[in-house]
Amino acid sequence: QWEDGRVGHGQSVRDMLVRVPLLIHYPPLFPGGKITEGTEGIDIVPTIADALGVAIDPEWQGASMLPVATGAQPYPHLAVASQYANFHAGKLGNWKLKLAGTGAPALYNLAKDPNEKSDLWMKSGSTVGARLLLDPMWMLRQWNVEWKKSSWGNPAAVTPRFATDLGE
Repeated sequence: QWEDGRVGHGQSVRDMLVRVPLLIHYPPLFPGGKITEGTEGIDIVPTIADALGVAIDPEWQGASMLPVATGAQPYPHLAVASQYANFHAGKLGNWKLKLAGTGAPALYNLAKDPNEKSDLWMKSGSTVGARLLLDPMWMLRQWNVEWKKSSWGNPAAVTPRFATDLGE
């Protein structure tokens, strides 16, 4: 629809193209309000299963959004978007990091720069945002093929099983 001068979502991981609202109206389990935590389309099926009381298959890639919706998830979640195999973006809070192959990352503070025009990578004052995103993005890229949110959690808030499965 010509956001960022493009048609479709396959050519960019800019926030205006990958941040898609999901509306759920089910007051018994989802209180009214806006949730800005990182969730993904792969979380929809586990959420429906959880809402229906059906056991979540540990092999599913996603995780239920119910703990996030009820405020039971204490840590912010990383939201991830990928463009093909070697280009990824991660968003945590107001910070967004783009990783393209072996090139230098690009870092944005979306609260101050929602259009992602000013790359803050290696700039003064951006160290916290870079550190916040580099570790979980590295873990996700390192273990991407094996990653299952249902058992390992979100890369920004891994479960104890993550360490156990890696022999730690």
